[in-house]
Amino acid sequence: MNGEPVDAVAAILRPSDTVAKLGDSRYCVLAPESPVEVGRLIAERIWRWAQERPAPGRAAPDPAMALSFGIAGFEGRHDSALDIYARAGSALSYAVGQGGNRIAIMMRGGLMSVCGLTPPV
Repeated sequence: MNGEPVDAVAAILRPSDTVAKLGDSRYCVLAPESPVEVGRLIAERIWRWAQERPAPGRAAPDPAMALSFGIAGFEGRHDSALDIYARAGSALSYAVGQGGNRIAIMMRGGLMSVCGLTPPV
C-alpha cells in the first residue's frame, strides 16, 4: 500500500479493526462483528486513501497503481478462521486476476460478488 506502514493504514480504520501485514504487498484487515458489506466499505476507504498518496520515491500519486481486495466474513458456527481466510484468499486471487482495482467478496458455497473501483474524475 504505497510502502506505508501498517500503523498508517490502521489510523484510517475504526478502533475495533485490526490490520496486519501478511507478506509482500499483502495485508489483512480484521473487522470483528462486521458484515461483509462493511468489509467492502473498508476496502473502498483504504483504496481511496492509497490513491491520494505518492508511491515511495515519487512526488505524486501513481494513477496506474492497482489495488485488489478479497473479502469474506463469518457465516455461521461451522466457519473456522481458516475457512474465512481461504475464502478471502480465493476472492483476492479472483480480483487480482481481473486486473486489479476490484473488490471481490466470497461467500460460503462459492457465491462471489465483484465490484470495480474507479478513481474520481
